[in-house]
Amino acid sequence: MGLSEIGCCGGDHYPTPNIDALARTGTRFEYSYATPLCGPSRCQILTGRYPFRTGLISNQSADAVSPAKEIMLPSVMKKAGYATAAVGKWGQICLGPGEWGFDESLSFRGSGRYWSSQSPSYFVNGKARELAKDEYLPT
Repeated sequence: MGLSEIGCCGGDHYPTPNIDALARTGTRFEYSYATPLCGPSRCQILTGRYPFRTGLISNQSADAVSPAKEIMLPSVMKKAGYATAAVGKWGQICLGPGEWGFDESLSFRGSGRYWSSQSPSYFVNGKARELAKDEYLPT
């Protein structure tokens, strides 16, 4: 789904009432910038800081950031009374989602590793779990 498909952004092919309601009643960010690499982009979204400020400037610089030096979105959200969760790929940022303040998490290492023959393990709240033979991760 692309941005142009969302009703509040001009799309009219698919109904998106919940996203449209969020846009009407919340804050819309019309302009944003990200780094064209997955790890630095993820860190930028979660900290609100440019990669050159955090030090995570490549997919190999995961240890440049730490909870002692950076504040991530889940910490801010929890102070406001929200429960937080991270679901998806995690690997180019050091430690795990729990150490960064997420209450719940389901994560896996590597890109597109959703099938048991690609990567047999994933993590739920930091504990490793194994995919059964021919199991698909989202299942």
